[in-house]
Amino acid sequence: MHDNTPSGGRNVVYDYANFLAEAGHQVSITFLADASYRSRKHNIASTIFHVWTFFTQRRRQKTITWHKIDSRIIIKAKFSYNPLTQKQSGEKIIAFDYGIALHLAQFMKKFSNDYFYFIQADEKIYYDESIVRSAWKLPIQKITISKYLKEKLDSFGNKTILIQNYVDSQNFYLINSLAERGPVISLLNHTAAYKNTKLGIQALKLVKKKRPDLKFRVIMFGNPPFDENLGFPVSYFQRASSRTLCERVYNQSAIFLSTSENEGWGLTAMEAMACGAALISTLNGGILDFTRDKVSAVLVPLGNADLIADQIIHLLQDKDLRVKIARTGYETVRKFTFKNSALKFEKTLRNQ
Repeated sequence: MHDNTPSGGRNVVYDYANFLAEAGHQVSITFLADASYRSRKHNIASTIFHVWTFFTQRRRQKTITWHKIDSRIIIKAKFSYNPLTQKQSGEKIIAFDYGIALHLAQFMKKFSNDYFYFIQADEKIYYDESIVRSAWKLPIQKITISKYLKEKLDSFGNKTILIQNYVDSQNFYLINSLAERGPVISLLNHTAAYKNTKLGIQALKLVKKKRPDLKFRVIMFGNPPFDENLGFPVSYFQRASSRTLCERVYNQSAIFLSTSENEGWGLTAMEAMACGAALISTLNGGILDFTRDKVSAVLVPLGNADLIADQIIHLLQDKDLRVKIARTGYETVRKFTFKNSALKFEKTLRNQ
């Protein structure tokens, strides 16, 4: 079913769709309710409920409220999709997850150059790894967003096209002075286990325990509600707009904390850097495309709350180092422009 909640991956898809529509291409976004495939695990009761939900809420399946969509883009909601009967001549088809790629494959003896599979994460974080890898092995042209993912995909026999992500400079930019920021730390609140919000909270509690004299404030944001008492001040923004994130979260932050275990890229980290926050991040994969340890960010091993706490204390105490890292990070991510990425995306679709 279509999920009408903000996410970094969907944001990238909608940005590219808008760009292609503005460039004069006919663009449609199709939400599939039932991307079935041979190896999919089925439950009869949940399938019946799934069918009922789709047909009773079909109109809502075409609603996108949190991202502006070009009026020329056609939004469709289908229960399933058969490319042999529904694909138009010359039309390019882009699958945006493993399930859709496998759904298309069950109809196809061979994929033509009109088909693409756009991969923004190691999708084993979402579903059974063996099924995800079977999608990764399909003879369909892959596009991905980071060197980390390209290396993984190519290890399965692919020749993956790399189109690195970008920072949206119209929505995320520097407002407040780097040097004059107070001791504010921001981080994402996410329910997915691989995002590991709990690790970030644990690290912040350790900062409080190690240095009870050190004053700091925490800003959190995310889609779900948050009302946990952490023992120190927390401002929380639920389903924050880009403007709120830029002005009231990232630009207020001296430090942005990213504690994910697995990232295809790390869009929130990049956005925070574009707004002047010094990044402390786990070594989670895609982050390496736009960071260098102790130069444009502070990078720490996965799962080490104690080390993360030490690095937070270090940056809060060493203003010169924090500002130097923040400035280098800011200058680094500004080079990743939407125009360059979008033009390469369009060129890839044209040339295949």
